[in-house]
Amino acid sequence: KFFPTPLFVREEHEVLLRARAIDFPFQQKFIDFVVDVDVFAADNDGQGLVWGFTNTASHYRVIMCNDGWPAIPIDGNKGPMIVAHKRISDNTPWYEDAIAVKKGYSYPEGSLQHWTLTVRNNHFTFETDDGGLLEGDLDEALEGYVGIQLYAQQSDFDNFTIEATLPVEPQGKAASTWGQIKTR
Repeated sequence: KFFPTPLFVREEHEVLLRARAIDFPFQQKFIDFVVDVDVFAADNDGQGLVWGFTNTASHYRVIMCNDGWPAIPIDGNKGPMIVAHKRISDNTPWYEDAIAVKKGYSYPEGSLQHWTLTVRNNHFTFETDDGGLLEGDLDEALEGYVGIQLYAQQSDFDNFTIEATLPVEPQGKAASTWGQIKTR
């Protein structure tokens, strides 16, 4: 599992929590993974997770909005809702049409909530411990950083863990090499 370090990069309302392996000095990118995080929201604007992030013009996001944002929806969807998008540009239109939407969902304000985001084989599932659920298929796997997204929000994120689930090719690994030596 990977745990975030206190390195944040802010770009257009997206706060990227760059994860590092505890014993390794490099920043970790992910393709298939599971995120678990506890979240406390102080108000009703918007918050969510970002993945496949390498720049502001190409990544995925899932965001929950409790208020009527956006006033003029870019994709016809207006809060309260959970919505997932793929970012495609730094200019309008910023996002493709919604990948998936659950209208009418509101996250709890002033209480702790647990989120789980699973991305595997070009499919994502976002779940909250109070019954929020959104899932959909992704048109491509984007290798990149995992982070948080805030829209005019006051939130605390705690116990943030990322577990890579992409299978590792055993060829060239210490255990495989030792096994080959022992069979000679």
